[in-house]
Amino acid sequence: MGSGNVQRWAVLLGVLVWSATTLVWAAGGEHHAEFTLTEELFRWINFIILAVVLYVVLSKVLPRTLQDQRQKIQQAIQEAPGRVEAQRLLQENQHKTANLQQELGQLQQQATQEREDLARRMETEAQQLAARVVAQARLEVERATERARLSLREEAARLTVQIAEDILRHELRDEDQQAIVRRYIARIGELN
Repeated sequence: MGSGNVQRWAVLLGVLVWSATTLVWAAGGEHHAEFTLTEELFRWINFIILAVVLYVVLSKVLPRTLQDQRQKIQQAIQEAPGRVEAQRLLQENQHKTANLQQELGQLQQQATQEREDLARRMETEAQQLAARVVAQARLEVERATERARLSLREEAARLTVQIAEDILRHELRDEDQQAIVRRYIARIGELN
């Protein structure tokens, strides 16, 4: 409410209080009191003053008040499409929010499925890798075993040759050695 509206309502309230006081004073007399011309004139003058004041106040205040109300109603009518638009936007946003929540749920389900698939793939790959490592370790063990066997055979052969050499040195005579060398040379000659 503006300051002009407050002043109007204050004037109207003052007029109403004054008129109520006048009516109480006028009704204060007895019902069957004697008729006096001065009192009757005073009552009519008061009534006319009250009517004129009410007319003046209401003719100035009432049109302004009605005009203010008319403007407020027109403004509300003009703003109503804005409200309708705002309501439409609100409903649209609520719909989008509901769709986003649904999409979020779907994305969560998809992410869960992908995570489970990835875990299964990783487990399968880990099992395959473990199998390859075990197979490679077995192969390495077999190779190392074979190398050890070969090394043992070589060592055994070397030791056998050495023992045989020692035995031959002690038991062979010079004549036996010369015969062995001749046979060996003959074999080489046959091969060529």
